[in-house]
Amino acid sequence: MENNFKWTDKSVLAFNQVYAGNFESKLLAHTQCSYAKYVGKKAEEKLEQFKKDWTEPRDKYIVVLQFNTNRIAYGSSRGQWSVRKEFNDLRHCNNFINYIENKKGYTLDELFYESGYPFQEGDDYWTIEQVKLNGETPLRNCNEVVHSCWDEESEKMFDPNKIYFTTKKRAEEYMEWIDSDEVTIINLKQ
Repeated sequence: MENNFKWTDKSVLAFNQVYAGNFESKLLAHTQCSYAKYVGKKAEEKLEQFKKDWTEPRDKYIVVLQFNTNRIAYGSSRGQWSVRKEFNDLRHCNNFINYIENKKGYTLDELFYESGYPFQEGDDYWTIEQVKLNGETPLRNCNEVVHSCWDEESEKMFDPNKIYFTTKKRAEEYMEWIDSDEVTIINLKQ
């Protein structure tokens, strides 16, 4: 197993917690560091073990979700409820949306991306891409569902304005809907 350990500000602070025996520190919550692995070891041994146990904490997927409450609006309220929330990934976010829709009867109106990524390394995901014919992008009805696996390259290519899907079925349903005559898509980026 290749170890790509690099010292960062966070890893230095975390190693200080290990060296001090403070394994309950929030800095170590996402790691494999435990008292049993370090007790009785010399400083050099602790350092080598830490390099094996340490992983950089991953940024959370942070979004603002705006729901329609389906209730009459009074005053400045527009019958909407907004919540800013941190999620581990898009599946976690989708679970929360489903919970609110089922529990409260609200419907999702909009999702505003703030930071982080919707997937973790190794996760499968699907997007809808326009097919180019002879190097030209047609106006409509030339879309395809593309399967990918999340990695460092996906993070470089991440577009917060693109819709990402956790299943092929959901992507195909959405593509069918946008390819129907019910929807007109206007690309403001052109």
